Amino acid sequence: MERLERKPLAWQIAEIIEQWIFREELRPGQPIKELHIAQKLAISQTPVREALRILEQRGLVVHIPHRGTIVTNLSEEDIRQILTVRRPLEVLALELARQHATPSDEPELQDLLNRLAAAGEKGDLLAYHEVHAAFHRQVWSLGRNRYLVDTLERLCLPLWAFYRQRLSKGREPQLFGKAPKHRLVLDFIFGWCDPSVTAEQVMDQHFQYVHAAPGEVANGE
Repeated sequence: MERLERKPLAWQIAEIIEQWIFREELRPGQPIKELHIAQKLAISQTPVREALRILEQRGLVVHIPHRGTIVTNLSEEDIRQILTVRRPLEVLALELARQHATPSDEPELQDLLNRLAAAGEKGDLLAYHEVHAAFHRQVWSLGRNRYLVDTLERLCLPLWAFYRQRLSKGREPQLFGKAPKHRLVLDFIFGWCDPSVTAEQVMDQHFQYVHAAPGEVANGE
């Protein structure tokens, strides 16, 4: 049985279910039974219901009338639409990060970048996902706009879950050569690149596979 830590119970449960999704213990389109989770965690159904609401707000699950709650199952068209919205928001987040970042913010981003490269070299898919998400979240947070952070979180979490599942099937064999793309982000934030480089250009390089063929559209970046 999973161990619950000292956080609001519904958030603890939401984090556990999120991990089940990313570990493929719960798969896209699979029903989530409140009673089953409550029994597994030895708790009542009420906090489980609250946890599922949290996950629905974060885009990882969907409540369908008369069917209950299922794990979000993104189509290729869903992915394209998410990426169309996400790119300009990431550009804005990068511009804001550059405006507000200070030298004291650099060590944490550099550490995340190093951990990302290390996870890639080891082929540790779950670690790569976790560090990749942490890197982007740290960049978003530097912009000091919680509405932008919340919106990007809602867009990216189901995308990253989809991406994680593709990785486990070996559909993105070149993933671990992508850490340098994140270096471009770091260089832009701290002004280490050519002054003429724009946030749009950085994101164009960062998302260079986004508009590839349908089978490659979701690279999770």
